[in-house]
Amino acid sequence: MSSIFGDDHVPREPVATLAERTAELEARNVRLVVEITDHERTEERLRNASLFARNLIEANLDPLAAIGRDGKILEVNEAAVRVTGVAREALIGSEYAEYVTEPDKARAGMEEVYAKGFVTDFALSIRHSSGKVTDVLFNASVFRDAREDVGGVLAVAHDITMQRRMERALAFDAGVLSTIQQASPDGILLVDGRGQIVSRNRRFVEMWAIPPDIAAGKSDASVLAFIAEQVADPPSFVARVAELYANADATSRDEVTLADGRVLDRITTPVRLDDGTYLGRVWFFRDISESKRAQSALRRLNRTLATLSAANAALVRATSETELLEEMCRVCVEIGGYRLAWVGFAEHDDSKSVRPVARAGEPVDYVELATITWADSQRGRGPAETAIRTGEVQVAQDIETDPAMGPWREALHGYRLEASAALPLLNGSDVLGILVLYSGERDAFGSDEISLLKEMAANLAFGIAARRDRAGREAASRAMQENLKSTVQAIATAVEMRDPYTAGHQRRVAMLAGAIAHEIGLTDRQTEGLVLAATVHDVGKINVPSELLNKPGRLTPLEYQVVQTHVQSGYDIIKGVSFPWPLAQIVLQHHERLDGSGYPNRLVGDAILLESRILAVADVVDSMMSHRPYRPALGFEAALDEIESGKGRLYDPAVVEACTALFRQKGFELPR
Repeated sequence: MSSIFGDDHVPREPVATLAERTAELEARNVRLVVEITDHERTEERLRNASLFARNLIEANLDPLAAIGRDGKILEVNEAAVRVTGVAREALIGSEYAEYVTEPDKARAGMEEVYAKGFVTDFALSIRHSSGKVTDVLFNASVFRDAREDVGGVLAVAHDITMQRRMERALAFDAGVLSTIQQASPDGILLVDGRGQIVSRNRRFVEMWAIPPDIAAGKSDASVLAFIAEQVADPPSFVARVAELYANADATSRDEVTLADGRVLDRITTPVRLDDGTYLGRVWFFRDISESKRAQSALRRLNRTLATLSAANAALVRATSETELLEEMCRVCVEIGGYRLAWVGFAEHDDSKSVRPVARAGEPVDYVELATITWADSQRGRGPAETAIRTGEVQVAQDIETDPAMGPWREALHGYRLEASAALPLLNGSDVLGILVLYSGERDAFGSDEISLLKEMAANLAFGIAARRDRAGREAASRAMQENLKSTVQAIATAVEMRDPYTAGHQRRVAMLAGAIAHEIGLTDRQTEGLVLAATVHDVGKINVPSELLNKPGRLTPLEYQVVQTHVQSGYDIIKGVSFPWPLAQIVLQHHERLDGSGYPNRLVGDAILLESRILAVADVVDSMMSHRPYRPALGFEAALDEIESGKGRLYDPAVVEACTALFRQKGFELPR
């Protein structure tokens, strides 16, 4: 069939029906609607993603910034605005390095990010527009675009200002602790839980004379081995250390005696965290050699004081010269603790011999073996002979090394006589003879002890002369009383020299107590005893640590209990001395109160000696009127108000009235 144009030879496409064409158009429209809908959904997802990303950025509490390859800021969060003090619009497009204190360092950090892809804990400081600087640690990494090309850097700055403050505070605390440790008078050794030394201060190294090669190291074994060699009993020392390490909870305090004679107070205690974790052990060593020597000297002094008292009693009781001399030697050995005591008279024969007339102690045969002469010859230059010839006390603190003891050293061998004191017996300018005392300890004769022994020798010489003249017995008794008073005053002075804050306190209390006693009608005899007791009422403080007596702040209850022990200590010191008054009891009771609230025995009312009741009021008044380390003087009105408020309850009413009358009506004053 040919076409209307006659082109029967050209093929023709089929003509679609109307229904087919309509269906095709509808399908196309559907596809267009779907595509439009998908596009709108994609845009919405992008908007949501952008909003989500923005929220994530703002939710970050740390400053955050997106930085382009050119170093310009692309985006920041609100935290970045706060830390710089610059508006977001001004930050975007500006160079990030403008806002740090070290721009070149910041740019170098950015180069490191591009080189490695990231950087962590990069320290910088951001400057606020006000000038404030915030220390931060930057953590940054590169970000990439859709084509995986590096688009820039995303950086987060973590504020470490508080951390730095804490580090500085901790460093300060550590520095303070280190300073305290190094300045401490104690040797301090800190050992960890494995037994290894963590630290030791300079005082520890000096105290133990640790050589530099050991002091510089950290070897626990080398240090402990070195110090163990220096103690007097190394096996005991090592065993004690092992015992403490075996018990992590053990706290211990004891004394360590060194081979050179020094004594160390050793305290060790475990170190734990708040949760109980055991960290190690700290050791404190304090050299108490001087304190021990002082305690030993005090014991000797107390013993000598008791010897003097007993010797004075012997002066009164003895009915003959022989009895007196024998009793004197016995007292020196049995009460004084000397190993040997003997008395010899200086003879005026051709050989100027010394005749032993009395002796006591274990090696009495030595006195018979020794040939003694006070002639100026080789054998006449020993301590005893020189004492007779010169009339001066002669002391040999170490018989083994004293050249003057050379002629007798061999004879003394085996008797354990380490030191001696030769005391001349003087009757005016004449030397009657000598009293020689031997101790079993070196350096046994201190200056205070020698002073008391000189008094005893003087009393003995007086007693000898008195018995040779019966009329002198009464004078001997009076001299004994005066010597007792002098001895009491010497003890009082020693106590006040040790405690400067109470210097003169005992003297003033004695003055006031005597005035009150006179006011209420005590006899002269009673008043004399009260004044002597008041003069030494604080003698027991010699056994109280000076750091408590001089503490500028208030004492803790435990420290106050330690101070309270001074009355018992004072009683113990004085009770061994034979006074014609109850001095020891007066001292013991001077802190008792009428209502039983005092100490040490809570005595009530008339159970307290009248002398002690007077001493209590005088003590309180002068204490309040005097300066103390923890407060200034309060004045006499405050002191009188205190005793008046306690009248009848704490203090004897008659004593209080007499005291207030002295100050307010009679113009009594205490010297300052």
